[in-house]
Amino acid sequence: MDYVERREPKETAYPITVGEDCWLGGGVVVCPGVTIGNRCIIAAGSVVVKDIPDDSLAAGCPAVVKKKLNGIADSKASMVCQEIKDFLAVHADARYAAFVTSLMPGTRPVVGVRLPVLRALAKEIAKGDWRTYLEEAVDDTFEEVMLQGYVTGVARMPFEEQMERMATYVRKINDWALCDSPCSGFKFVRKHREEVWAFLQPYLYSGDVFSQRFAVVMLLAHFVTDDFIDRVLEACASVCPNGYYASMAVAWAVSVCFAKYPDKTRPLLAGGRLDDETQNKAIQKIVDSFRVAEWDKS
Repeated sequence: MDYVERREPKETAYPITVGEDCWLGGGVVVCPGVTIGNRCIIAAGSVVVKDIPDDSLAAGCPAVVKKKLNGIADSKASMVCQEIKDFLAVHADARYAAFVTSLMPGTRPVVGVRLPVLRALAKEIAKGDWRTYLEEAVDDTFEEVMLQGYVTGVARMPFEEQMERMATYVRKINDWALCDSPCSGFKFVRKHREEVWAFLQPYLYSGDVFSQRFAVVMLLAHFVTDDFIDRVLEACASVCPNGYYASMAVAWAVSVCFAKYPDKTRPLLAGGRLDDETQNKAIQKIVDSFRVAEWDKS
């Protein structure tokens, strides 16, 4: 067809229809005239050339139905158990799974779903029956546990219930990633700092490495403020880290305190109250930090 013919309106567009509560992975192509039913999951990179019925997981080029999903009558009902596993499988990245596993050897199996995807899923779950989800959720993989932490942080609930659910989540933490990322999302504590401070004390002095890390990361994420900086620094000085990951959390917290309150933090670094490993790591983090002015690093 020459350029003159190409200028003529020879193409006809057809609409596509995507049903309610569908998840389309990255790079999905939906061809003209195709209808994707309700509550479907389309795997990343798929090319959908024909209609997909309700409650289907489809993948491939061309996309074909790989399995039927459990139907959900209410679009805001919870995604539980097998549905969560199906979603994670669709968004899995084998290379990312290998990378994460190399950082946390010996912990739960890693599917390979990136954290932004998990956070987005948590927000969707929080719009529906999230209590049923948390009651029925399983701990088979790293992502399934991490998702519970995210949902606990974003779901709307009374403060007392949120504290109880946070305590339930802490008992499942067995690596640094399951600790650090959800802790930063527990922003509800900022309206109840005094109550949460008291809640954290048993964890801080428990002697359990990941309970200690949880408490210290909560401090650095939510308590490095004018009202609490003195108490945070004293906690860093008085805690006895029981293991590498607890020690590194204290060093991290000290560096965060120094970045915001250098004059208040210097006496802690000069006073010899930190063990050598924690002290050296804190100084290294301060020196490497872009948040610390060059004149404060000398």
